[in-house]
Amino acid sequence: CDTYSVEDPEKRYSYSEMRFCPSRAMLNSLEHIEPYEHYCEHCKIIYSRVLEKYGAVYERDHTHVAEARCSSVLYEKGNEPPADFKEPKEGRKVGGCKREGKKYLHRDFHLLGDNALKYCGEVFGDDAVVEFLTDYAKTFFAPQIEETKKHGMIVLKDWLDRLYRVEEASEVLHAELVGDVLTVTIDKSPVIEYMRSLNQEPSKYYIEETRTLYKAIADACGLEFNLEYYDEDGGTKFTFTKK
Repeated sequence: CDTYSVEDPEKRYSYSEMRFCPSRAMLNSLEHIEPYEHYCEHCKIIYSRVLEKYGAVYERDHTHVAEARCSSVLYEKGNEPPADFKEPKEGRKVGGCKREGKKYLHRDFHLLGDNALKYCGEVFGDDAVVEFLTDYAKTFFAPQIEETKKHGMIVLKDWLDRLYRVEEASEVLHAELVGDVLTVTIDKSPVIEYMRSLNQEPSKYYIEETRTLYKAIADACGLEFNLEYYDEDGGTKFTFTKK
């Protein structure tokens, strides 16, 4: 991320500008889907509800989210900051960071995704989870699906290799393409491992991010999908086979 911040210890407030949000920038860069107009509201909803319990007000400005930019101010309830709170002045601490040379790895998105599946399943039923993931896979991964149709399963293999490399978990993935069969073995799920480091267990629906999601991709590519096993640590083996 790329940020600028101003903090006033005496007035007891802090102001922050997100000048480059990597997650929103990624969505903005996608040509085949339109980012959800309220996507960036998750920051306000998550943080404000926690902070208000401690007498803090968290206000956000999402005027420029289409440019992957936003700003926020945090202050004590009943003690609003002065009108010039954004400006650097004597007694105020100015900081920030640049995005150059920094990696973007946000595993908490996986946790929130699992919570969303749990909500969907408990409120709307198991079939709704399958329906949602199927639609999501066909929409979000449309470029990979089209490339696989054109060039074959080597596209899926390269895509999986790249995904696990980005997640810094290449060592758990073993993808082998032999003839008309792509065999994928994953020793354990790095996401489940991360969840458990935070004392959170995956929901019963988490398996569908493998079983339903990859089946939907296979179906869209005109391939057969077979899930051979999936264990409690997310260790799994599945195949894509040319029909």
